[in-house]
Amino acid sequence: HKFHILKGVRNIRAAFEDKDASPVYMANFLYMSGFAFFTSFSGILLVNRYGLDEAGIGTFFGVVGLCMVITQLFILRLVTKHYKERPIIRFTVPVVAASMAVFPFLGSIGLTYALMPVIAVAQGLTMANMTALVSKSVSPEKQGAALGINGSLLAFSQGTIPLLAGFASGAVGVMAPFLAAAVFMAGSWWVLFLRKR
Repeated sequence: HKFHILKGVRNIRAAFEDKDASPVYMANFLYMSGFAFFTSFSGILLVNRYGLDEAGIGTFFGVVGLCMVITQLFILRLVTKHYKERPIIRFTVPVVAASMAVFPFLGSIGLTYALMPVIAVAQGLTMANMTALVSKSVSPEKQGAALGINGSLLAFSQGTIPLLAGFASGAVGVMAPFLAAAVFMAGSWWVLFLRKR
């Protein structure tokens, strides 16, 4: 097929036109938007709250990355042997949302480090199973297109949310992006499990 510069925009439109898969697309978009709030402003909070320098921020995100690698290599395999995608997401999304809500209110860097494995493990399980849910929400011949559409939605969230988070933190304070993250993730859970079809 010919490449078109507006393919990503068309993918986003296609996500809302597909009645069967649109709830999964929307849930994934809301969840990743929430996580984009966290990733774009967690470093700023750590500098403002605890005075971390470049090495401290690098160490922090290194710990997060290590936890996610362990999740993807070992924990995910163990969990998916016993549970399907939806039961896993039903549990992990509220865990990440609650962690986002309490993150800016932790009183020490030690508590922040203690929370990070919880966030990283739940995030790793959520992302892998959200992607699986997207591919299973369409017929086999549409799975490649579905993952492309999903990729466009994720790129859109990661491109726009930091801008919104910047305005929110400037107007309300540095805690605002984390509370917004919790709200977006709660919305994702609502779309998947409470919204009437």
